[in-house]
Amino acid sequence: MQSSHSDTGAQHYWHAISAIKGVRVRKLLEFVEKCGSAEAAFFIARERSRLCEFFSRREIENIGRALADYDQALFFSLAGSSEFSIVTYEEPCYPELLRRIESPPLLLYVKGELTREDNRSIAVVGARSATAYGKESARRFAADLCGLGFTVVSGLARGIDTWAHRGAMEAGGRTIAVLGCGIDSVYPAENRALSVQIAKQGAVISEFPPGTSALRQNFPMRNRIIAGMTLGTLVVEAGEKSGSLITAGMALDSGREVFAVPGPITSSLSKGAHRLIKEGATLADDAADIAESLWINGHTAADRKATSCADMVSFTEDEKALLKLIDGDGKTATALADLSGVEPGRAMASLSLLELRGFIRRGAENLIYRSEKMKSVDFSREE
Repeated sequence: MQSSHSDTGAQHYWHAISAIKGVRVRKLLEFVEKCGSAEAAFFIARERSRLCEFFSRREIENIGRALADYDQALFFSLAGSSEFSIVTYEEPCYPELLRRIESPPLLLYVKGELTREDNRSIAVVGARSATAYGKESARRFAADLCGLGFTVVSGLARGIDTWAHRGAMEAGGRTIAVLGCGIDSVYPAENRALSVQIAKQGAVISEFPPGTSALRQNFPMRNRIIAGMTLGTLVVEAGEKSGSLITAGMALDSGREVFAVPGPITSSLSKGAHRLIKEGATLADDAADIAESLWINGHTAADRKATSCADMVSFTEDEKALLKLIDGDGKTATALADLSGVEPGRAMASLSLLELRGFIRRGAENLIYRSEKMKSVDFSREE
């Protein structure tokens, strides 16, 4: 069920709309729905007719700029590639659960094949510097989850991700790797051969156009896809500031289940998973625990809407430092990094994540403000 059978013309319009920045994805999707199709939305947007009914003046300027710069020839060269296919938001093989998150990618580049079976999937994530215990746990859980009919989704990183993908393939199951770079490259490079195997036994996917480097700020965006396309996220090993905890937080924001594998109390890589368990994640001794939890809940966790309840929200230290500085006057990302003392690369990644989770918004002149969602969060509880 690959996108090669799709209407390339229709994909072209989705590709153009996906190039629009500075407008919430949900707002763009509502616009497409009201227009009746991506094609109709494209022409209405390009002509700027009726746009004032849907968008602010600043958003209209962003739309106009994006469509004026849009390279149609580039899309058709991508669509003609034999190395990967393109899947848009409206196509049947687009991951159903991913459609439900706050900021779904409008277009995915795919090596391999996405199938309806992948709607029953679990994310397995964890530390890059995994221990032997963590690697074996990831391999065993992934293999057993595949044996129970799940697709295993991870990020192709070193450590836990690598062993989760390997375990799934050893069991003859499906696995999907989500990249934080363009579909034409692999990060880390040492997993290039593994990515080829995964594409034969599942899929390698990315929302980033070919040629995109593995930049720090791309990985929170990659993590939201991992969490968003799965029924739940299993954290195997994670330090106190692990990116896996970000993925788990995104899963909670989307109303999905979070599971954690307990580890030795003497290991620093147990701290993240143990913290999740203390905060309400399901302790997982084996794959049956995960399957039982999902079936007991009748998969209703995946149907819950994203919540802003304080009990379901947590922030990293970097995020707290940045949020404390965001006020009614708005600040640029550079100013926030300087004032907070957070290293610029980490600050940009944290701000991208906060925006994806709906806690901040960007206004005129790219100034950053707290969003309406923050008003329902008791931020003092995070002090």
